[in-house]
Amino acid sequence: MITLQENKKDFLLQWLPFGIIILISFVAYPLTLAIIGGYFLFPLTNLLHKKFKLPVFLSVLLTVILILGSFLVVLFFLIQTFIDLIPFLHEHVVLLPVMELQSHPVFTMFEGKFQTILNKLLNDLLLNVTHLPSYFFEIFLFSIGLFFSLFESIKDREWFLVYFPKKMRTLCHRALLKSSTVVNQFIHVELKL
Repeated sequence: MITLQENKKDFLLQWLPFGIIILISFVAYPLTLAIIGGYFLFPLTNLLHKKFKLPVFLSVLLTVILILGSFLVVLFFLIQTFIDLIPFLHEHVVLLPVMELQSHPVFTMFEGKFQTILNKLLNDLLLNVTHLPSYFFEIFLFSIGLFFSLFESIKDREWFLVYFPKKMRTLCHRALLKSSTVVNQFIHVELKL
């Protein structure tokens, strides 16, 4: 019975700090994503620093600008696609025989559903517009966190493992090596395609 209690105590001492770190990561998820992104973007920063002989500050800054720029390009592409789709949909909706459809009993059911969906869409759009400042703040927090994460990664790629318990560092180190190997292989295959 004593060994079972000691095992529970060892188990709690080993995993409780890890659980606290996970809870903090849910609260400060932009910083968590920045640290994880900094770990996986380290090869790009290292390439700019070693291969092109750029200073550390400049290579980190270029990496952050590249990542945020690619995010903005994808966002712009999605918005542009949606804007291009609206006139196409409008042309097809105008051609619908509305008078004939209004007399059909199925139309009234679909009309109610369509109004419900439209109201939900507009409410979600309004909610997202009101949360826009918080989204900008999260992006700002992510970019600052990514900058400092990449800056620290130049010195030691696994700098954030200092915050893990000593017993968990080897397990986390092996998990990071395995995951980075998988990500590197995925990127290598994608580049070949």
